[in-house]
Amino acid sequence: MTPQHKSLLLKLLPLIIGISVILAGAVSYWAYQSSLHSNEYLSEAEETEKNAEAVRVEKLAAIYTNEDVPEIADVPEGEDPLNYGLDEDVPNTSVSGLIILSGQEKKPTSEMQFMALDVSSSTAQPGVYNADHTLSVMAEFDNPNNPSGYFFLGNLPGGGLGISYHDNGTNELGFYENTAGLSTRNIDWSQSTKLLAYDRTKEGVGRDYVDQIQKISKEVVIYKPDTEETVLIIPGAVQPQWLPDGESLIYMKRDGLYLHTIDSKQERILWKVAEGGIAPGITMINLSPDGKYLAWTTAKKGVISMFEVVSGDEDSIELDELGRISLPDTEVYWPQFSPDGNHYAVQVIDSARNTFVESESESGSETYIMPSVRENARIEIRPTKGREVVYTHPLDRFDFNQFFTDDWIVNSQ
Repeated sequence: MTPQHKSLLLKLLPLIIGISVILAGAVSYWAYQSSLHSNEYLSEAEETEKNAEAVRVEKLAAIYTNEDVPEIADVPEGEDPLNYGLDEDVPNTSVSGLIILSGQEKKPTSEMQFMALDVSSSTAQPGVYNADHTLSVMAEFDNPNNPSGYFFLGNLPGGGLGISYHDNGTNELGFYENTAGLSTRNIDWSQSTKLLAYDRTKEGVGRDYVDQIQKISKEVVIYKPDTEETVLIIPGAVQPQWLPDGESLIYMKRDGLYLHTIDSKQERILWKVAEGGIAPGITMINLSPDGKYLAWTTAKKGVISMFEVVSGDEDSIELDELGRISLPDTEVYWPQFSPDGNHYAVQVIDSARNTFVESESESGSETYIMPSVRENARIEIRPTKGREVVYTHPLDRFDFNQFFTDDWIVNSQ
């Protein structure tokens, strides 16, 4: 090789190296893009998991699409069926008391705790409510405005999950029911008849939430702590709520709200949902302490329905709808009435719905699930017969998926 050729080669060497790097990068990028649109690079376990997740997303999408609000008996002509009524009798009284919340702060904090939000103050922050309790992943608090104590769901000292009672006077705990590790929630105590009602997942049902909904795997248990006796099990039911007499229990089944009377052992439907039914656990109910009003929230549709409970004897208990509130692009959960029944609180979060995007590539058509945007979590309080939000408190510091509005009690401290 002549000196001239060597000189020319040295001059071209940087260009040759640059072209080689570009070609290598292009090949790597093509391989990476191909891997995004093909399963040949996935292990058998990864491919199985991907397919299972796709099925789960499809099931959840179907549930949220079919989630329905109660049937409407009579809507005044010209009124929007999702926004009417609830515009009168705003009380002069201000909100007061403690809203009890169970949940976790955002990571790295992961401990489940009860918190108390003093709604008498617009600047109050939720504070830990009795830090001595060891709570389960799914906690629940119930105190029927009884300052002597409260029931709660948590971890039992000897192991397992159960329902305990905390005596405010002695600061002692009583252990009433071991729920055998079954997923338990929505406990409600009747002070007049000393009966405890709660719902749980039936034995032998998988833990997958979608499958639980599809199989209607819940049941309501009526339990007598004094004698440790299971009085009744109601299959396919959730969210039991005692009327003040302690003899009548309202709960939800797949197709609507039902009433069960303990003495007569009779069950009858009070209010149906629209055609197609509803998924238990997404829709929630709460009775006011005096038993006069019932709030029904349809979570993913952002609908609040308010009913008046019209009662005489057990055979004449009916529900009359007072009106509805529709909150677009908002999820609504866990309604709770104030101790005097004049207000109710809901746990809400702004949410953009999941979108399903079709994308064409060399390997064919693929569907991508764009996740919901969920932000601005908060507590909102409205008058029972009104629409205006009279109190709000942010919940941004908490993990919304592990945070539950349990009860609203008198501040007896």
